[in-house]
Amino acid sequence: MGSLFKPGWENHLREWLDGSSDFQGAARWFDGSVLLGMGDEILWLKIYDGRVIDHKPHPTPFGFTFALKASEESWRALLQEDRNEILSYTGSKKILVEGNLLEFMRLTKTVVALVDGMRALFREPKTGKDIR
Repeated sequence: MGSLFKPGWENHLREWLDGSSDFQGAARWFDGSVLLGMGDEILWLKIYDGRVIDHKPHPTPFGFTFALKASEESWRALLQEDRNEILSYTGSKKILVEGNLLEFMRLTKTVVALVDGMRALFREPKTGKDIR
């Protein structure tokens, strides 16, 4: 199927998250990494002090704190919802959570803000793939 986003979207996501007071506040005391698995595409985000300080198209040798993984179809459905339904999708296992589940639960607001950024980029013609 291909990427949900146009090339370079990870840089736009990083900018969006670093400019989001919701993300910064929620991730203020997090020093770890989140892996997004979207079908065959992977994005690893290193987060420290409320900011994304690094990102790669693969995990580092040290792995990740927790991962959110699903098919491209599941991510597409989530990003098209009228509101952010990430907790519903993880609860119903449409998107799987792997790794440190305690940190995932502690960082619920961070995850919601992260998905808000993905939803914004998905809907923005300049950076997201126009699916309509």
